[in-house]
Amino acid sequence: MIKSFPFAGIFTGYDENGFPRSDRDYSEEDLARYVSDIFSDGVLEHGNNALMVTSNGGMSVRINYGAINIRGRHGYIYEEPEYLTLDPGDDLPRIDLVAMRLDTSIEVRAITPVVIRGTPSADPVMPVLTRNNIIYDMVLASVYIPDDVYSITQDDITDIRKDEDLCGTVYRIGKTRRNIGDIFIQSYPSANPNDLLCDGRYYDPTVYPDLHAKLSTLGLYNPNQWIMNQITPEFAGSSINGV
Repeated sequence: MIKSFPFAGIFTGYDENGFPRSDRDYSEEDLARYVSDIFSDGVLEHGNNALMVTSNGGMSVRINYGAINIRGRHGYIYEEPEYLTLDPGDDLPRIDLVAMRLDTSIEVRAITPVVIRGTPSADPVMPVLTRNNIIYDMVLASVYIPDDVYSITQDDITDIRKDEDLCGTVYRIGKTRRNIGDIFIQSYPSANPNDLLCDGRYYDPTVYPDLHAKLSTLGLYNPNQWIMNQITPEFAGSSINGV
């Protein structure tokens, strides 16, 4: 079956609930499918702090302004941050997750911030995410909760926004998107990101063979492509689309 939209509809009457119908009806699923065909799931990179989770005193955390795409739906925090409160520590440590949850059930129909509580254990692990046709979780951060505590610090919080399996950042479908700055740092952890470029435009594959191999494997190496921004420590977190 083929479906296409949008086209002007012609009024055909009312359904059993009294709502108008046309010969060109479209649903939210049609729009969500359209958006998913263009953009991936993930946080929209409006600066490095978009939807960043930080400690807020006691067991409270703060989620910064920002936006996220989940399965073709769009949610955003604006005007003021969101705050969540985690449960105090148990007899054993645990790991909680701070996530954005898509819930398409008729009772909810929203994207909301949630805490996913972990299981106390001598060797705690992250709790299992809910990901099905109704609920889909995207993780912003994990929070290590030591035993018997009533407050957490920033050191207990691990940023997970760029983890492609748990969250990731939005990119356009059909474009290979990789963070070249991150690949460089992973290949040469002790190097200065400023050294990525030779003469301010290109990296030198003879000096950084591991980086060259990774970019070539990902299809991102193009000897004629100029990298228009010098990669500094601040720029290392930015994204570059492969050509």
